[in-house]
Amino acid sequence: MIGTGVESTLNPIPASPFFNRSTFTCNRFRNSGSAITIRSALAEADLTLNSRDLITPSLTTRPADDQVIAITRVHGKRVVQESAIRFKTIQRESKDMFKGTTKVLRAGKVGILVKTYQLTYLDKRLASRKKIDQAIAKQPVTQIVVVGTKPVPQNSPAADGLNWAALANCESGGNPKAYNPAGPYYGLYQFSESTWHSVGGVGLPTDANSGEQTYRAQQLYKRSGAGQWPVCGRNLFT
Repeated sequence: MIGTGVESTLNPIPASPFFNRSTFTCNRFRNSGSAITIRSALAEADLTLNSRDLITPSLTTRPADDQVIAITRVHGKRVVQESAIRFKTIQRESKDMFKGTTKVLRAGKVGILVKTYQLTYLDKRLASRKKIDQAIAKQPVTQIVVVGTKPVPQNSPAADGLNWAALANCESGGNPKAYNPAGPYYGLYQFSESTWHSVGGVGLPTDANSGEQTYRAQQLYKRSGAGQWPVCGRNLFT
């Protein structure tokens, strides 16, 4: 019974293929004149509504015979999404490094951007997605790269009459980026880091171009001779 002198029953009917929602028919009998509403009909049927649910007709409507009551369940949730913020790269010039060489002074780091969205579902189907907040959780770190501006010496590998190409091929296969962990040794002529620095090199030999590596090898030869390359040094004279 719903109200005095009025019998009502709520019978579910299939949901519309165009609307994913729960629908009911309301059949009224022996209306004695007492006004019942959609609200009281749903309460009598023990249907619990949430504050955001959508009811058609409105809860204050007096239902007619075979009244169709449509209930759209509405619920929402918040989701947090993180994304990367790309870091910037700036360059600083150095007169102590040769042109064509670079060195990372400070590595860049990406930042983190946090976005919060409110998702609204109608009968379990996503109806809307709205961004409600955005904040930077971690600032990106700018990368700093040092760029050489010092002119590269114009020494010709053949100017001293020595076969530097043969020495490089023996030492490293002619690879200016060669690396041997045994020393470790680097570059065309397999410099150790300390020897490289002793002839004016900056950073690692593999940071320098082939011209500078050959120039530093020539300086080493002038100072110490071919014995600096005990296995391959003889190739200088081929």
